[in-house]
Amino acid sequence: MEIEKQNPLYIYFIIQFIFFILQQNCFIGIETFQYVEMIFGSLFIIFVFGILGNYVFLTQIPDLLRKSIWVASLFSIWYYITKWITNMYMKDKNGNIHW
Repeated sequence: MEIEKQNPLYIYFIIQFIFFILQQNCFIGIETFQYVEMIFGSLFIIFVFGILGNYVFLTQIPDLLRKSIWVASLFSIWYYITKWITNMYMKDKNGNIHW
């Protein structure tokens, strides 16, 4: 089965579940507001580009919802890893993150 024909919603939920487990139980969690930003950002991508894209922007891109779910999944992975690495470098000896 081709990767483009699979339902990306399952992969999106698996990625979000993995990040939820990492956020709650592991030492590689990010700040809570950063985690919420990641969730809302990925849902915003799906809503604006996937659902409203063909109707509001009047684009005729086939499978725009499917493609936006893939982009939202990649966004979540990129955002979580980037925030975890930058938080790791910005912490002092006491574990406080300096913005």
